[in-house]
Amino acid sequence: MYVSDLQTGFYNELLRERVLVLVATDVDALAACRILQYLFHADNIRYTLVPIARKSDIAKAYREHGEGIAYVLLINCGATWDILEDSKPSSEDTVFFIADSHRPVDVYNIYNPAQVRLLMQPSEEEAVPTFDELFREDEHADSDSEDVSIEEIADKRRARRLWEERRNQLIFDYTQFSYYGTSSAVTMFDLCWKMSRGTNDVLWWAIIGLSDQYINEKMGHYRPFRPVHQRKN
Repeated sequence: MYVSDLQTGFYNELLRERVLVLVATDVDALAACRILQYLFHADNIRYTLVPIARKSDIAKAYREHGEGIAYVLLINCGATWDILEDSKPSSEDTVFFIADSHRPVDVYNIYNPAQVRLLMQPSEEEAVPTFDELFREDEHADSDSEDVSIEEIADKRRARRLWEERRNQLIFDYTQFSYYGTSSAVTMFDLCWKMSRGTNDVLWWAIIGLSDQYINEKMGHYRPFRPVHQRKN
């Protein structure tokens, strides 16, 4: 599920809690982490920081450090695959917050309102399929009912097959290309700005994260500072 308000839907929930922070080793992720550390130290938020070099490191880090942890924060990792399937948390109360510039975001992360919170916002260009286009209740249980005719069973199976074919095509169209979204460091800077905690150091870390995307040609055509610029004026 996408979080619309980073302060109330993300940061305020971490207050007085211990957080497991999993950080990818790219420059943008490290810059975003540095901004969060500034906030965590100011508010005395306890955290365990673990670097992530590859996908398998996430499940390993959660097994080794996740006991008793209610909140897990992933920076520039975890968005492009089903994080719950990969981590297999022992408690349904565990919440995974994800700030990741990699795209496309896995649909199971998008449509899980209970345990997955996405800190970035989707753009219109991403063309995320709707929930109804991807998920539906299984109708096979009705096939064994004595009140259902053979024709009705055949119609239901045909409708389901057509729905599955369309679903597979939508998922293929959505996931066939890999690309990048807004810098995670810029996302964390935006959080600081909304909390009136923007400093020159925080701005500098955001610039470093954004520069990493620019140098490595990960930016595309978006303008990540536009919302901040509009609020300033």
